[in-house]
Amino acid sequence: MPGMLSDFEAYMVKSGFAKRDLGNALGVFFAENWMTATKQKLSDDAEASVVRSVGGMAGTKCKAKFVGMAPVAKEKTYESVLMGTLLLGQFVQVYEKAGKTQEEAAMRRAGAALFQKVVGVAAADVNISADGKITSALPKEQASPPADMTTPDVTTPDAEPSTPGKGNGKPGPQSALPGRGVKPSQVAGVYCQPSYGGGAGGFVSVSYEPVLALKDGTYCAHFEVPPVDLDAAASRRTNPRQWGRWRSVGNRLEKQDAKGHWESAGWIGPLPNAQAGQALSGTYKNVSGGGTAAFGGDVFVALEKRITFKPNGRFQSENTASSTSSTVAVGSNRVSGGTYKISGNMIVMRFQDGTTKRWSYARTADGLVFLHGDAYTTDD
Repeated sequence: MPGMLSDFEAYMVKSGFAKRDLGNALGVFFAENWMTATKQKLSDDAEASVVRSVGGMAGTKCKAKFVGMAPVAKEKTYESVLMGTLLLGQFVQVYEKAGKTQEEAAMRRAGAALFQKVVGVAAADVNISADGKITSALPKEQASPPADMTTPDVTTPDAEPSTPGKGNGKPGPQSALPGRGVKPSQVAGVYCQPSYGGGAGGFVSVSYEPVLALKDGTYCAHFEVPPVDLDAAASRRTNPRQWGRWRSVGNRLEKQDAKGHWESAGWIGPLPNAQAGQALSGTYKNVSGGGTAAFGGDVFVALEKRITFKPNGRFQSENTASSTSSTVAVGSNRVSGGTYKISGNMIVMRFQDGTTKRWSYARTADGLVFLHGDAYTTDD
């Protein structure tokens, strides 16, 4: 995360903006969160115009207060304004590219809530022309972020279910051929693969993903559609980084690294196929995100997906996106529900809006559940 901030600052300086200027940071906050909330894109020149306009107004208003702050307080305020904004935008881009519409929508709602809380008007009510001119009136008293401000979650029913794709930066979505993908006779097994990465707050955490091993010696990591729906040939072309080679050497499973060297796969399994009619019971959650808390900062961005399954074949889902810092905290929440059916490595989710989704499914012996390629743990 510190690298993200330094790279962005270098870009700002190259574009002619002063470094560590809170007014400019607020201008970036305005432009980036407006684009996140409205799904509109400004050209680099137009965004620079917005940053100068808003930054000049905000900088004049808050310069005296900012200059008088202690160095640590200055860093936290500046970081909070920029990092939360940049992280939200980055997550939106990743989810949009991966085809994860539900996660993308949650982050956009968080950006909209953040914009309205700080600016004082809804992003949808602000018009910005192609050359970067703001044509809607802005309440000047909201030109700088208020301290210690929070806003309640906004709850909206009927979430749109997500579509196949990967939400951690790997290319997606995966190709689906309902019922005409990988044959059961071609599958060697489904495994659980542990890995380390950044999570909410920027802290390093252990994550898990499902691995589909095929008898031809290839494997697909983080497969999101059921094997019977997976167009392996198309997926290899569009998602090459998710594919690799594996082999069995005695009781040891190995995979090739990027340089072609064989190493221990470290997989757990194989995981058993679910029997037809199998049901889940309880609440499962998946948490992802980023931030600077792990590096001594105070920016925390998180997306929590929570699904409650009932033995009678019904479910309720809830997605909550939040962004918090020392200056502002916002969140958005969306709920949905419907029915589900599990068979083999597939779970069919029928949402209450009439949409049906076929997701990959697997479960470890200790209760970790993989849904749509993401690992869910029980909410104890």
